[in-house]
Amino acid sequence: TLLGVPVLCVVLIAYSAAALLLALAGAGVLQVQPLYRSIARVFLLIGGTRLEVRGAGHLAPGRAYVVVCNHESGWDPFCLVAGLPQLVVRFVAKQELTRIPIFGSALLRTGNVKVVRSDTAGDTQRLRAAMGHRDPAVSILFFAEGTRSRDGTLGPFKTGAFVTAIGYGLPVLPVALAGTFRVGDRVAR
Repeated sequence: TLLGVPVLCVVLIAYSAAALLLALAGAGVLQVQPLYRSIARVFLLIGGTRLEVRGAGHLAPGRAYVVVCNHESGWDPFCLVAGLPQLVVRFVAKQELTRIPIFGSALLRTGNVKVVRSDTAGDTQRLRAAMGHRDPAVSILFFAEGTRSRDGTLGPFKTGAFVTAIGYGLPVLPVALAGTFRVGDRVAR
């Protein structure tokens, strides 16, 4: 793990730079998606993470969803993209992530939605704008609790995902992650 963290940082910067360059060159979300899938698989490989996915066969091919998931650690997005390769997923991501050099710009330029947790009206406007020009094949993912669990327990759900699903006529895809709390803790050490 000691060697894994610096390697993961380099990989994240390299993939973020590639995604950012593609987006700046005019590539859309669907053209950038192979990078998302690839970095997710690379992260899980480097982190020694084995995924077990159940129920993916119930997904309708080509269908977009509002994906609602619990949030145990920073490892979750990589597990979700790798575990649901049949979906093109973009995240509702906290503003702090968009401030990370290169990575943050790549997030914003590749279709993810920034939220400022203290600005509900602004968040609603940003989400409406993103949903208004979202490719119909792109699913949007909300972490149901609005933040990462500090102790691995499930917190109260926020309503934004459900309001979005109703407002845009998209089905809700419930996803449960288990075990990433321990993985995130191990990788952080």
